[in-house]
Amino acid sequence: MRYIALAILVTVLGLAQEIVLEPVDPESLGDWAQVAQPLRLYPTSVRPVRYEGPSLATKLFGEISLGEAKYVILLGVNQQNEVGLWVDLNGDGVLTSSEKIPGVGVTGGFSWSVSLKAQPSGGSAYDYPFSILWPEGRGYVFLLGGAPRRGFFGDHALVVVDGDLDGVFGTKGDFLAVDVDNDGTIYASPDGHEYFSLSEPFTIGSESFKLQNITPDGLKVSLVSTAYVPPKVPLIPGFPAPDFSFGDFLSGQELSLRSFRGQVVLLDFWATWCPPCMASLPEIRKIYEEFHPLGFEIVGVSLDESATDLRRVLTQYEITWPVAFEGNRWNNSIANLYRVYQIPTTYLIDQDGIIRARDLEGDELRKILTELLKDQKAQENSAIVVSPPSAGTPVLALEAPEKIIVRPGEKFTVPLTVKNLSQYVAENVRVTVDGLPSGITGNYPDPFDLPGWETRTLALSFSAEEPMFSNPSKTVTMRVDYRYCVDEETCFDVRQEVKTELVPKRQEYLETSGSWWMWVAVAAALVVAVLLFGFSPLPLLFLWVAGPLWTWFVTFFLGAYRG
Repeated sequence: MRYIALAILVTVLGLAQEIVLEPVDPESLGDWAQVAQPLRLYPTSVRPVRYEGPSLATKLFGEISLGEAKYVILLGVNQQNEVGLWVDLNGDGVLTSSEKIPGVGVTGGFSWSVSLKAQPSGGSAYDYPFSILWPEGRGYVFLLGGAPRRGFFGDHALVVVDGDLDGVFGTKGDFLAVDVDNDGTIYASPDGHEYFSLSEPFTIGSESFKLQNITPDGLKVSLVSTAYVPPKVPLIPGFPAPDFSFGDFLSGQELSLRSFRGQVVLLDFWATWCPPCMASLPEIRKIYEEFHPLGFEIVGVSLDESATDLRRVLTQYEITWPVAFEGNRWNNSIANLYRVYQIPTTYLIDQDGIIRARDLEGDELRKILTELLKDQKAQENSAIVVSPPSAGTPVLALEAPEKIIVRPGEKFTVPLTVKNLSQYVAENVRVTVDGLPSGITGNYPDPFDLPGWETRTLALSFSAEEPMFSNPSKTVTMRVDYRYCVDEETCFDVRQEVKTELVPKRQEYLETSGSWWMWVAVAAALVVAVLLFGFSPLPLLFLWVAGPLWTWFVTFFLGAYRG
């Protein structure tokens, strides 16, 4: 209820919803909340600085910028091969023993923790915790930070992260993380379905929102309603892998991911210009030869530009599995569908099209393939068994918003989620809408099949023309007709329905504007004017200028109170 009230306030009133955030421990959120960024070190400092301490055999300098605050760091190694880190905490250009940061040895290097003071331009200074990691022998360190802040939009956790580690929130590399499904876990790695750039809208239920403003210290954000955008598809183990179609590069055959149902599929995003991809290719080929006879397939997605280079590599390594190729590097439709931001990236998909694991290789990949490709009898014993439904029993679940605000002369969408709760394919699924008032027309999706256990969210598109319907609201029925078969001879035709209410925004206002409490609002505005200006012509002028706005707000909230 709290979220619904906020959504109505942000959407209907068109107001920005301000959310107060607080610093939060990144470890309580997940690895995504602590961003790693390399910092190059040099033999000399970029600004004058003097080191006062024991003799060092090696000195490497760097600078951390947090808004207007600049911090020189010194990584030093003495004659006994002991490593130390100094930070000019007070900015006086002198590195003393008191500014040496305690550190610990870690596998392959050393680590330090320090809290600096960020000074964003136009904002308040704040503490900025860092971890600094040095891979021993390298000319750089890794900065781990982000200063995450968390608040709540209704009941949904919302986090902002300083993704570019510059100490100023609202800059290009920063991002939002929103628990849109309210499951208590935020999946906000760069390809996660709950990760959003600051300019990217997010969707909760049937409403979409975007960031309007964020303070430089990240302690306040403002959200506003925006046009509906479909929610991101989860790309984590346990969720269906998004389907796609492609032409096989070698054979020219038209294929789809779904056409490999019944087989375990490794979806492999790679390119011939990617050294790690090429280094892993011989091992992938060995695994393919080992497990392919048991029902294992690879679908490669090449991010190459050159068809010649791709053909040469496929021939050289005797690759026979299907490969999708578009020739546009990162501007690849399948890579965009899976939100791929680095390669190699792989998804292991089981016989039912469910993502089981990501980025496995070598013995780890062999282990899970062995588990998934057991003999057929073991598979049948471990599969989900569902008794055949009785005649006419629905196998789909339909979800639609209870209410949709309709604006005259604008297009709008109604999201309809269709879930298949059985192992049977829902065939020839057709969606229509009954009870549309005059002035509203709709476009319906083409019939489709929905495999067992899968979910599809449809965006039904409508146009609201003038004149619109005269009633304050109109309930329409979304009808879904389909067929499913439990065997070759037994099939059922089923119809399911779900209702939603169309509420014209203009009528919502008119419904309250002619009520008796409008006059209460006018009287209240006159009293305020008299208190401000006394008994003179000024109250009438004030009422003429500010009265309509005052009346609108009072009548809205009185109307909301009355229900």
